[in-house]
Amino acid sequence: MACLAKIARTTLLATIILILSLPSTVVLAADPVIATDVATDVTESTAVFNAAITDYGTFAGPNVYLFFEYSTDAYYDAYTGYDRETTEQEWPISNGLTTFAVQIEGLAHGTEYHYRAVLRYGTDYIYGLDQTFITTMVYPDRTPEIHSMQAYQDLLEADDCLFVILAEIPYADIPEVPVNRSYLWSLMDTGVEEGWNVGYAMNENGYNFNIYSLYFPAAATIDWGNATDYNVQLSGSPSVFSGVVPTYDNADAGSYAVTADTWVTSSDYSADLAEDLLDLASTLEQEWQLALLDEQDTKTVLSGNGEKLFRNAIPGIQSMAPSLFFVQEVDMSVSPRAWGTSLDTTYQERLLGADGVPGGGDDHWIAGSIIGVADWLNIPWLLFMGMLCAGACVFVIYKSNKKWHTAVPGYVASLLIVMCFALLSLGMTVVAIIAIVLVIVAGWFAFMRRAS
Repeated sequence: MACLAKIARTTLLATIILILSLPSTVVLAADPVIATDVATDVTESTAVFNAAITDYGTFAGPNVYLFFEYSTDAYYDAYTGYDRETTEQEWPISNGLTTFAVQIEGLAHGTEYHYRAVLRYGTDYIYGLDQTFITTMVYPDRTPEIHSMQAYQDLLEADDCLFVILAEIPYADIPEVPVNRSYLWSLMDTGVEEGWNVGYAMNENGYNFNIYSLYFPAAATIDWGNATDYNVQLSGSPSVFSGVVPTYDNADAGSYAVTADTWVTSSDYSADLAEDLLDLASTLEQEWQLALLDEQDTKTVLSGNGEKLFRNAIPGIQSMAPSLFFVQEVDMSVSPRAWGTSLDTTYQERLLGADGVPGGGDDHWIAGSIIGVADWLNIPWLLFMGMLCAGACVFVIYKSNKKWHTAVPGYVASLLIVMCFALLSLGMTVVAIIAIVLVIVAGWFAFMRRAS
């Protein structure tokens, strides 16, 4: 024992000496940290990328190298070998923690870009977080034009009003930002906006030819037939246009004014709306080279593409003009069925046949047997079934107390017996018989069989 104690003291002393000989601090290698900042000075084709080196870590230098990656999506690695990187800059560590920026040119207008800062030290790369920005929109190639505009009322409620506009916002170079994010249409009443809506970007991101709508419920109190005060205004979104955003109304082109031809007079506005929209769909088919109509045996309706367009361009259109949509009629072969109102009646029919009368000739064989015994005893058959069930329950509870000195097994067995009679009353004969056999076998072993 003294020898073991000496060995332990020696080992402890050696461990203490080793710990004391280690450096007071252990420095782990830490990577530099680069942060991607928000892009600034964004125009239609340029932007300034910004980043900051927030920590050099434990890298001793003398230099790190910085550049930016950018793309129209966040999958930068997919552009390996593609010119989507800025020129790498050599950055002496002696400069300390600092920021850097690079101006990018030649970007597409109205396009969302992703970019991130990259720091290289040695053979390792550190990436900043992804940032996004949108280059600003340019004005259309020429003044937008409304080719047709009509108003309909009493479509969803009395005195409501729907304006349907076929317009063109001409762009040869289609912006990446869809039309619903760059332009909106408003109905103006002597300079006051009554309501607005955006377009649906189904074809060419919604530019050039497209359908637009402005719906007003009766509560908006649009003055039907008034061709003096109202006009339609097209406005660019300040979020995607730099400087002054474009605005077009009847001061720029006469077609933006609501004229006498705008107001449709009809006894059935829904039918007129459907007919006019079929004409507009035909026009767009030619412009877009996309099938929007489907010729049925009895009428022309919207195709799948047509439904997609008009449901989004004119919300509620299926209720306004249901004849535009294909409805399949199916002849159903049905037979009448008499429904009972009593669950008790349903159970009796399972055991007593369709007539529900005991001894009517179509009784289930189990019901016939029970009814025969009940008649012999001169008691109602339902009472006889209840007596059988109650008697069985009393019996198993008695046997449980006698054999096990507790009634709990008897209560469990009673529950099983009641379930068996319930299955029987529901007409589930096979399941009931199987359950009864299992209960009898289990009951024999549990209550009747003598312990060995």
